[in-house]
Amino acid sequence: MEIFGVGTVEILAIFIIMIIFVGPKRMIQWAYHLGRYVSRFRAMWAETMDYVEAELKQAGVEVELPRDVPTRGTMNKQVMETAQRLTAPMTKPVKDVLDETTNELNEVKAEATVKTTDWTKFKTNAPTAKPAAAPTNGSSESADLGTWSESSSASPTPPAE
Repeated sequence: MEIFGVGTVEILAIFIIMIIFVGPKRMIQWAYHLGRYVSRFRAMWAETMDYVEAELKQAGVEVELPRDVPTRGTMNKQVMETAQRLTAPMTKPVKDVLDETTNELNEVKAEATVKTTDWTKFKTNAPTAKPAAAPTNGSSESADLGTWSESSSASPTPPAE
């Protein structure tokens, strides 16, 4: 947020300096007077715009001027609206082609969507027990590799090289 080109941090710094040097009582009085002057300025702006608009109407020019004091936000909004209004005839063919392409893409996506399959039909009756580990040292016995939870003193046999 900026007021007359002064950002939020600068406004806070000004208020802190005012509280230190002027004091809170006089700062409130200054804020009151500042509010009155801003109100007078806005009234003068509206009166000036009314006068200018009346003069333009007498000259045959139909123009509607802003009653509020212009800010950066309102000026940006007016510029964007004017730019869109002026460029609409030039960009309409491109926008039409873009909309048509988007519609065709959505149709292709709808056709390409894979329907979910009921996977319960394909469920196999696999055994729930794990098969024994294959021996790693060439013997026909299964190797005892142990588990993390066992506290056995026997260590697993290392694989044969």
